[in-house]
Amino acid sequence: MSIDWAALGQVFGISLVVTVGFVGVFTLGILGTSRKPQRAEAGTDTAATASAAPAGGAFGPARAGAYLCFALCAAAVAYGINLIVARTSERVPARRPWHVLLGTLTQGGAFAS
Repeated sequence: MSIDWAALGQVFGISLVVTVGFVGVFTLGILGTSRKPQRAEAGTDTAATASAAPAGGAFGPARAGAYLCFALCAAAVAYGINLIVARTSERVPARRPWHVLLGTLTQGGAFAS
């Protein structure tokens, strides 16, 4: 048994980079959704500062970026599940009815004598 160390190292390196990137994008999403509006300073009119805020809210772009980060994470997870399911379906043969399977086994299949 020989081990292809170059391929193993390549898988390790790519896995490390993708994992760190995935965690970083998810962290940016958490950061974007956890932003809270700053309190108005003492002595200022809160109605004037509220009317000066953009229509999307003070943190509209941050929240939109956070949702984009979460969408990227969901897409990465869906792609990974797709890869796993596609590989599994290639290796597992289609299920056959029992009578077809038993007929195959008795007519020269694995258990024929």
